[in-house]
Amino acid sequence: MEDLLYLIPLLPLAAFVINILLGRGFIRDNAHWVALPLVGASWIVALLVFLDVRDTEHAISQHLFTWIPAGDFVVDVNLYVDQLTAIMLLVVLTVGFLVHVYSVGYMHGDPGFYRFFAYLPLFVFSMLMLVLADNLLVLFVFWEAVGLCSYFLIGYYFRRRSAGNAAKKAFIVNRVGDLGFGLGVMLTFWTFGTISFYGEHGIFEQAAHHAELGIAGGALTAIGILLFIGACGKSAQFPLHVWLPDAMEGPTPVSALIHAATMVTAGIYMVARNYTIYIQSESAMMVVAIVGAFTAFMAATIALTQNDIKRVVAYSTVSQLGYMAFALGTGAWVAAIFHLMTHAFFKGLLFLGCGSVIHGMHEEQDMRKMGGLRKYMPVTFWTFLIGSLANAGVVPLAGFWSKDEIIVGAWISDSSFGKPAAIIGLAAAFLTALYMFRLVFLVFFGKERFDTEHIHPHESGAWMAIPLVLLAIPSVLIGFVGFPPEDGPFHHFLHHAFELVEVHHVSMTTTWTFGIISTVVALGGIFIAWLAYIRGAINPAAVRERFEGTYQFLYNKWYFDELYDATIVQPLRRFSMFLWKVVDEGIIDAAVNGVATGIAAISQRVRHVQTGLVANYALAIAIGMVLLVGVYLAAFSDLFQ
Repeated sequence: MEDLLYLIPLLPLAAFVINILLGRGFIRDNAHWVALPLVGASWIVALLVFLDVRDTEHAISQHLFTWIPAGDFVVDVNLYVDQLTAIMLLVVLTVGFLVHVYSVGYMHGDPGFYRFFAYLPLFVFSMLMLVLADNLLVLFVFWEAVGLCSYFLIGYYFRRRSAGNAAKKAFIVNRVGDLGFGLGVMLTFWTFGTISFYGEHGIFEQAAHHAELGIAGGALTAIGILLFIGACGKSAQFPLHVWLPDAMEGPTPVSALIHAATMVTAGIYMVARNYTIYIQSESAMMVVAIVGAFTAFMAATIALTQNDIKRVVAYSTVSQLGYMAFALGTGAWVAAIFHLMTHAFFKGLLFLGCGSVIHGMHEEQDMRKMGGLRKYMPVTFWTFLIGSLANAGVVPLAGFWSKDEIIVGAWISDSSFGKPAAIIGLAAAFLTALYMFRLVFLVFFGKERFDTEHIHPHESGAWMAIPLVLLAIPSVLIGFVGFPPEDGPFHHFLHHAFELVEVHHVSMTTTWTFGIISTVVALGGIFIAWLAYIRGAINPAAVRERFEGTYQFLYNKWYFDELYDATIVQPLRRFSMFLWKVVDEGIIDAAVNGVATGIAAISQRVRHVQTGLVANYALAIAIGMVLLVGVYLAAFSDLFQ
């Protein structure tokens, strides 16, 4: 399969090129017939590559071309597939292809239909190249390409100011993270003398033997933290998480693609790919674990108070990414990727389910204006319920196995932050079940709180319903590839990608204990939501009134946006105004314009010598001649004496 690797990214790229060049004039509303077959064919090739890697247990690679030949600094563009890459390819392309299918129905009639089906495969192409890269520089290039695609798609409705602002916010916040990432790439080259991951002199081999090579552990810590700053941007970790909820301004299929399969998983993948560097630095691992655990809990508390259906699921994504991050930071590498995979399916399902609800409710997104929709949208309801149960971590759905494994992995890890992270994970799991079933009960149960005269909810068509069903199936079943815990087929497959990681034996008692605790916690959250929103035993309005300050704190997202606005945005704005008004206009423009004004003033005076009268010019000539004669006589007067 080495000779066919190039087809995996090339096919989605071809879909982008065809639709962007020919879409407006020729293809128009048939653009999906270009994107769907090509992305589907890419999935088939990726599946064959996965089977090849699984059977041979060896990585495969393909050299495409030499990008930068500059003396000793040579950057090749190679495609590299090991077990981790193979899983990422299938996750990206499976969810990506189903999002393409769903988009046919969701975007039907949109005037930019061809443009949408150009950007989607470009997004998939960029993510595929990111995970296929075998060196940091190529990874960084497509890391930026993924960010560019998110800008295009979040701001797809560019005539809406809110969409344009959300796209700019996502782009700028990620540039902050990417500054750290870029510095990490530079420091990596400075430290190792290469940016290639593999080989005898590659980054990973040198990092594994850094002590013998005389490479300081502090350099590895700095590299790990700088790279993680980039991951905080892409994977929406505190303090760079603020862009992701606003990304809901894009079309719902875009939200599903960003949150489930592409952009937000890039940071988790990048840290996992560079695990050899991180395991050499306890400090870097601690930073990742603490940031991840805080993000998981913080985002879960915010999701409790949001009323926009997509924002609830968006903050759920931030929280679940926090789980993955603290799994990486506590050394549960396989568990983090396991949760990345299961999360991709059930979170893709949840976002597409949100889109189905919004579509059926004539673009309404406020959950307070819904209710009783399960009888109008049975397919959406049952599939959304499956996704919610999986997200809440209810046994035996996919989210239970991966989330429980993260918590157990943190508990038994050698990290000093392991046990606190596990406890925070359990608390966040309770909140996850609570806010997800608050959403389910508000949207699909209870009385109808919408205008029944003007709004007539309806089930989505086949283009949208079929992807929901197809995503619901792995949301139920795919967790079993990790059974038995710590020793399932998934773990054996990924062991080769994390061969330097010490495997901790987990006793059956510990496994069962945490399985029971996780289940009780999840069911407890669902039960509280049922008491509040179905039974009525708990009055949410009364709770809100009693804890109004806490509610406002959570509803306003811990005031991070206001904090950043007051401490960063407004000072920069005032500084920019100073540069504009004082430095640019007051000094630079004044100096340049002053020269022009001075010359103009002198010219105004001098121009009066030009009268246009011939007599005046003749008189001036005569006077000039007299003066010249006088000067001549004075100069040569000695000759006449």
